[in-house]
Amino acid sequence: MGEFDNVKSIVGNDIFSLIPTYPILVVGGGGIGCEVIKCLALCGFLNITIIDLDTIDISNLNRQFLFRRKHVGKSKSIVVANEGNEISKNCRYKSNDESKINIIGLVGNIKDYNADFFSQFKVVLNALDNVDARRYVNRLCLSSGVKLIDAGSAGYNGQVHPIIPRETTCYECRPPPVPKSYAVCTIRSTPEKPEHCITWSKYLFELAFGLRTKTRTNSENLLNDMAAHIQFPLDEEVSEIKIRRYAEKIFNYLFHDEIVKSCENKQLWEEKKRELPKPLHWNAEMIFGERWKENLNEKTQCKFADNTVIPSQRVLSIFEYAKMFYHSIEKLLSEKYDEIGTSSMEFDKDNEVCMEFVTASCNLRCYNFNIPLQSYWTCQSIAGSIIPAVASTNAIVAGVQVLQLLMLMSRDLTIKKENLIENNIGNKSNYGKSRFVWIKNNPMGRYLLCPEELEQSSSRCLACSQQLVTVTIRSFSKWTLQQFVKDILSRHLGLIDPFIEFDQKCIWDPDEMEQGKFLQTSGQKTLQEWKFMNGKILTVTDYSQGEFQCDVLVQIDELLSDMSNTEVFLNNTADEPYKIVIGSLKSADRNKLLNDIEGSESDIDEIAINTINQSHKRQKIDETDNELSIRQVRQKIDQNST
Repeated sequence: MGEFDNVKSIVGNDIFSLIPTYPILVVGGGGIGCEVIKCLALCGFLNITIIDLDTIDISNLNRQFLFRRKHVGKSKSIVVANEGNEISKNCRYKSNDESKINIIGLVGNIKDYNADFFSQFKVVLNALDNVDARRYVNRLCLSSGVKLIDAGSAGYNGQVHPIIPRETTCYECRPPPVPKSYAVCTIRSTPEKPEHCITWSKYLFELAFGLRTKTRTNSENLLNDMAAHIQFPLDEEVSEIKIRRYAEKIFNYLFHDEIVKSCENKQLWEEKKRELPKPLHWNAEMIFGERWKENLNEKTQCKFADNTVIPSQRVLSIFEYAKMFYHSIEKLLSEKYDEIGTSSMEFDKDNEVCMEFVTASCNLRCYNFNIPLQSYWTCQSIAGSIIPAVASTNAIVAGVQVLQLLMLMSRDLTIKKENLIENNIGNKSNYGKSRFVWIKNNPMGRYLLCPEELEQSSSRCLACSQQLVTVTIRSFSKWTLQQFVKDILSRHLGLIDPFIEFDQKCIWDPDEMEQGKFLQTSGQKTLQEWKFMNGKILTVTDYSQGEFQCDVLVQIDELLSDMSNTEVFLNNTADEPYKIVIGSLKSADRNKLLNDIEGSESDIDEIAINTINQSHKRQKIDETDNELSIRQVRQKIDQNST
């Protein structure tokens, strides 16, 4: 049996013949990315590009199986590409020689790549764990018309989401869940879970050692009123005796005095049907001696997991957590004294001393409120909102992702054969066998994979509902931002007070127009000075027109003539300093609109905007001959939809 006979039996010879040269972009070379590359190579895909910014850490080796110890410190994308090439070479794919293998790795931030780059590929496979990056890839795929298969995993759960631009729901149609938050009173006074104590401990760390204002307070910190009791005086020299006194002082204040006060409200604990909190008093022998002479039972003192091999996963005794509390303070004051009270001292889950302080504080408070103690590893996971990665989940997700890729290829081939083009867009039967697939550890029924039919794009989605306006100019150096807004956004697109966002920053705000300095400085900067790049996308919003929003894709065409006048011609037989193409909400609507326009007297091949040489006074676009405004586009789409 041949190496790829199983693939041929599933997809057929027609699709299999496309596989070797089918251009694919894989974004992310981590847990899912490694498995995706393995699956693609074993299916015979040879034309793959992988992008990742990260390097390989030793902690990746237990679940990202393309990496070995020798790869630690190297770029993930380069190593993944090399391993993918080796897998392809070892496959007995006799119809393709090694010279046809084109699996390459790029080291970089995906946000540095534009729509032109994405348009090289047929499909993008997302293997990212970052919401912002996934949103960026989603929008670039929508604007460039490239299909996207997004995927993610969290513990034993995962999902795979095929996205057909402007037709099916996109990544932003299904917003990610809002992070959990806890009531202030629960964190401060009546914690019930380890999560409450860990959150409290993080606030404690930031207040005790983090940035201080002139009044030594932090208004955003829930424990702000404790500052005078727990902050080490920065005008004193550090010595061993002062560290001991300071540690004893805050230990007794936090875990004894405050708890005694809490015990006074017995009615509260009776109503909650909970035991009274247990105060914990500092004892020198507990920290520096061999045993702790406090009146605690043996079971409480020695709560170990003797059979646990990894030290960070052991649940220690309260005696050891008290020692950890003191030693973490000692390290912070002796080794990082110069950073205390500055912005340099921030909580970092990967900083061992920070985590020791938070782990110890958390468990001492857990003991106070009769909550089960937690290991260092558990505290680190919760404090950093870490959901443990499971290798088997990543493998399942990647396998489903590649299956969905084959489904999309089958769909495209069917459309091409039957010459469907775009006439049936919006019809679920036109989505082929592609499915949104959930991977669940506790599914309803007996199947781990729960597929759903793809849904049409949401009219409420910020990304799907936006118009795409393509602006082509000759050079970024010859346009100021003010000219761009006035000549293109205001005059041609009919926008009145546009807000412009570029690289997640607002670069044009109508509210600042009253200040002459803005127009004289920022407004006079060229687009090149604003660091515009070919294929970059602007998000333009006009709240004066009912929160109208569109994406503006700016492209460079050096063959365009220099700006000698403001005329824009509708074809390429004459100079055109710039042109604008408006893509409708859905390609079906765009096709209808194009057909209507082609049937009119105007002999045009695309929706372009013709400007007659005239004065710079603002005019109503829809009253100017030979012009098509945003308002008219809306009217046309509305007419066609009815």
